[in-house]
Amino acid sequence: MSGGLPADRLQRILDAVDTIEDSLGVLARKRRTVDRETYKNDSDTRDVVERRFVKTTEAALDIGTVLVVHERGHPPESNPETMQALSDIGVLSEELADEMAAAARFRNVLAHT
Repeated sequence: MSGGLPADRLQRILDAVDTIEDSLGVLARKRRTVDRETYKNDSDTRDVVERRFVKTTEAALDIGTVLVVHERGHPPESNPETMQALSDIGVLSEELADEMAAAARFRNVLAHT
C-alpha cells in the first residue's frame, strides 16, 4: 500500500472490525444453538441471523472500500467489485474475493427484500 491511512480512515476500519467481531459472535452462537428447522420457522431468529450477516458484509465492504480508495483514489462501482478489487491489490486471494463477492451479492438481496 502506498503511504499510511489517515487516522479517520483507520478508525473507520477499526470500527468495522468491531462490528464484524460482534456479529460473527452472534452468528456463531446461533449456529450452535439453532437447528435448520427452527431457523426456517422462527422469523425472529431469521431476522437476527440475516441482519447480522448484512452487518458483517457491510462492515467488510466498508473496510474494502477504504483500502481500495486509498490504493486507487476512487471507490469501486459495486459491492462485488469492491471484493474483486481487494484481490487485484493483493489484500484477498482470488478465491476469497470470489466468495466475498458472492456474499456481497447476497447481502444486496437481503437488504432489498
